[in-house]
Formats: sequence, structure tokens, C-alpha cells
Amino acid sequence: YDRILLNWTPYITLRDLHIKQMIGLEKVLDLCAGTGNVTMGLSANKSDVFAVDINEAMLGHIQLKKEQSDPQIKKYLHIAKMNAEMLGFKEDSFDGVTAMNAIYNLKSPIDSISEVYRTIREGGIFCMSGPLKIANPDSLADNIHEEMKEKKLDTPRVIDAIEEMRRINRHLVSNATLYDADSLCKILKASGFKEIIFADNTPYLGNAYFVAVRK
Repeated sequence: YDRILLNWTPYITLRDLHIKQMIGLEKVLDLCAGTGNVTMGLSANKSDVFAVDINEAMLGHIQLKKEQSDPQIKKYLHIAKMNAEMLGFKEDSFDGVTAMNAIYNLKSPIDSISEVYRTIREGGIFCMSGPLKIANPDSLADNIHEEMKEKKLDTPRVIDAIEEMRRINRHLVSNATLYDADSLCKILKASGFKEIIFADNTPYLGNAYFVAVRK
């Protein structure tokens, strides 16, 4: 997963959008943190970072990256197993919350957004991304394959992993709760967020949205 995505330009670009929105914030939550690619970038910013996920295997990846990182990053990184729809944090805990490619796959995205609103401080920033309703998993998998080939990373194991990602993403697009930037902005405004900082439907070659709002 990391070997592929960390060598795929559209993923890196989207990851960096999330990290950029959190620069200068003191205390940040990485929601549904996955293998921790956003998490590690946030820790390098010297923010106090809390990475949460419900999946213990994913948390294991983050823990390993933490152990292999320099002491300065270890100092700022905290890891916990947690349900994104029922966060175990007090109100007004964070200056920023980020959720990369995550909310759409939850049972109740609206409940998760409400929990973010509860735990983020006044003036805090929430950014999130995910696939559009028109997302084409096959075109993305083909693009990944092409870039891996250009970088001479297209080993049999990598090709098999890309095909597995294609299968998983086909299923997600068919079954997940999908948005676009406009519809998500309406939901976020209705949830209480006051300002739309950024809203775009161009990430992932036009297959994903990225939205940043302020409470």
C-alpha cells in the first residue's frame, strides 16, 4: 500500500494538501489515520498529533513508523484505537482535524462530522477528502500502474497489489457514501462550520474532492 501510494504523484499531492492546512496548528487530530502517511507529515511540523483509527493493523503500521522515526517526531505523536463516530476526546480539544480518504467509508459520516465539530476549537480547521460520485477506479488503477512502470517499480508483487486496490475501490465506490465538494460543503455548513476555506473536485485526476472549513 505505502510502496505504491508514496510513489504515486496524485496521492502525494493530496496528502500534502492535508498537511499544508494544518501547518502552524498546535494540536491536531488525524482521523481514520490509516497507515499514518498524513500523521508522519503532521508530526514533522512539530504539531502535537493524535492519530486514531478503528483498525488495529493500521495502527500497527503507524506505531512502527513512530518507532523508526527520530526522537523529535516521537515526542509529538500519540496513537489510539478509536471509533470516528464516537471520539473519546473532550469538547474543544483540537486546533485542527484532518481526514484523508476516510469519512465516506464510515457507517455514519454525518455522526463523524458532528464529532469533529464537537472536538474542534472555535476557529479550528477541518479538512477532508474522498472519492467523487463519478470516481473511476479503473482509470486510477491504470494511472498508478503507468507511473509504477515509469519508475521501474512494476514488480509482480506491486502489480498484484494494484489489481487488489482496483477491486477494493470498485467495491467502495459502489457501496460507500460519496460526495462532491459542493454537497459536502452544504453538510459542513449545516453542521455549524462557518467558513469554507477551500473546496475542489480536481484531486486524484478529477476523481476526488478536497474540502477545508473553519469552525
